Amino acid sequence: MTRRPYVITAQPTLPDNSGYTYILDSTRRGITALTKSAARVVPGIYRHDWSGARVRGTIKNGSQAVTVNLLLLTNSAGTTNAAWEVDATATSSGAITLSASTTVVIDWLPRANDFALEVLAGGTTTDALTTAFSLTWDPSPAV
Repeated sequence: MTRRPYVITAQPTLPDNSGYTYILDSTRRGITALTKSAARVVPGIYRHDWSGARVRGTIKNGSQAVTVNLLLLTNSAGTTNAAWEVDATATSSGAITLSASTTVVIDWLPRANDFALEVLAGGTTTDALTTAFSLTWDPSPAV
């Protein structure tokens, strides 16, 4: 059975200064962008629902630089924010820095069953984040 693509169309909430916001989180069965956080979030209770998904999309930031972290949950029993790790095998070792008013294209095949994509603001938060993402179950090469 072929799975249909999942398109993420919600507009992310801007993170606070030095804070996080989430574009997607497989352990919560979707986006957590409406919940910004001062620290990395604890993994949710849903596991393996998006296993094998490929993440494709774009992020454009506004007036300030941000870091986009591609996260893996390598300990499936993990229940603390330390359970996440940056995917060191991905583009920019999983931590992609965007200078002000920059767009980045992401094409990522996570190497773990559960994953998340977070945006970390600098000391001054950006004034805009524009995103468009889809998940497909297409294993063709990615970074």
